[in-house]
Amino acid sequence: MSTTIFRCDGSAAIGTGHVMRCLALAQSVHHLGNNVLFVMREDGGIEERVKREGFDVVCIQGKNDLQETALLAREHGADWVVVDGYQFDSFYQEGIKNAGFKLLFIDDYGHCDHYHADIVLNQNVYASNDLYGWREPYTRLLLGAKYVLLRKEFRSFETPRQCHGEGFCPSTALRTGSTKLSRTITGVAPQDDTFQHILLTLGGFAQPERSSNIQRGLENAGYAVSVTSGDADVPHLMQWADIAVSAGGTTVYELAYMGIPSVLLVRADNQQAVAEGMTKAGCAVNLGRVEDVKIEEIIQKVDALLNNTDQRRRMSEAGHKLIDGKGANRVLDAMRAYSPVLK
Repeated sequence: MSTTIFRCDGSAAIGTGHVMRCLALAQSVHHLGNNVLFVMREDGGIEERVKREGFDVVCIQGKNDLQETALLAREHGADWVVVDGYQFDSFYQEGIKNAGFKLLFIDDYGHCDHYHADIVLNQNVYASNDLYGWREPYTRLLLGAKYVLLRKEFRSFETPRQCHGEGFCPSTALRTGSTKLSRTITGVAPQDDTFQHILLTLGGFAQPERSSNIQRGLENAGYAVSVTSGDADVPHLMQWADIAVSAGGTTVYELAYMGIPSVLLVRADNQQAVAEGMTKAGCAVNLGRVEDVKIEEIIQKVDALLNNTDQRRRMSEAGHKLIDGKGANRVLDAMRAYSPVLK
């Protein structure tokens, strides 16, 4: 039985995206009957989420990160090490490889001087070969949204949304054997608040005050608002929503898969290209930096989308077309090509 080590962190400073996408791949690895171990820095605040999934977590201080991770991988008989985080550089990759492990490096914008990994995965909509000109001849690139890592709670989502009139009822798709939810967008009934459900999701460590102000503004405008939290049942909340107001992190790909038109707010520099890419793909509209956007602007955009049936339908269809939910399987296929030990 093979063991895969996942080296990633989550905190208020860096968010939860690195851990969440590693968790998605870990679920698929474990489903094949392989062991999983997460190696994380102490005091990140997200270790309990990983443990609830049933995975073991070893916390390290990080002073000798490379040595500690390689030692743990050796002690557990690991075949693969998966690394995700902007703090991991070319030296770190080379060290993992020299220690004798196969390496999958999850990247976002080509931040390393050189890539030594067996596989580099950039699941973003804007990913291109140009980001990885300096790499080893053996390094394989997995680029683009076809490789988006979705957690199993999205891929196996089965609880249907309540149907309203001619609105979409997921149970129809489920009864016909469809494995992919689709969403039918209908017109807005002015007195019917079932068409005014807004999901507010600004990231795992969003600033409470900013989030509360946006929520209050939307509610005062007459919308029903739900806010994601650490323990939220996110797929059900997404299926409930007609529109999402979201940060430009990895959540945008989950929203696209669920067919939710999104209004995006950029909270960090690395989210800008994501927001622009999703807007270009037709899944979302980008309002820019969250600190520069007035709450009135958010309300105006939400209201405009709710009253534009055709645009919401196009955005929903574009999301389904972009994200098909098979990204983790494609990544596993690439890993198995390097390592038959991975079942």
